[in-house]
Order: sequence, then structure tokens, then C-alpha cells
Amino acid sequence: TGSKKLQTATLGQNISEIGSRAFANCKHLKKVTIQSKQLKKAGKNIFAGNSASPKIKTPKGKKEKYKKLLNI
Repeated sequence: TGSKKLQTATLGQNISEIGSRAFANCKHLKKVTIQSKQLKKAGKNIFAGNSASPKIKTPKGKKEKYKKLLNI
């Protein structure tokens, strides 16, 4: 949280949950790539304090599910 230089983030294939406020206050974050097909849980306010929501790239067929899960 609060990384001032983070512009892109890639979450690997074995990620099953994202903690709350994981990318909070990362003002320059523009792109998040989720490689995992098994993401089941995401905490609240993952992108709190960012100037805009980053673009999210997901595995094929998971976009709507992850969009709902991440509240974006």
C-alpha cells in the first residue's frame, strides 16, 4: 500500500485472495494483470485513494466475475 512508483502489478497463477487496501494510495497504478483462474476473495477498498481505477486484465471468461469481486 502507498507505493509511490508502482505503475503495473501482476498477480500470479496461484493467487486465491487479495487483501484489503492492497493497492491503496498507489497514485500511479495504471494496470493490474490477474493471471489466476482461482481468485475467490478480495478485501474491501483495494484501490482506495487512487486517482482512478486501473485497467484490469483477467483470464478469459473471468472478467465479469472478477469485476464484481473487485467492486469496479
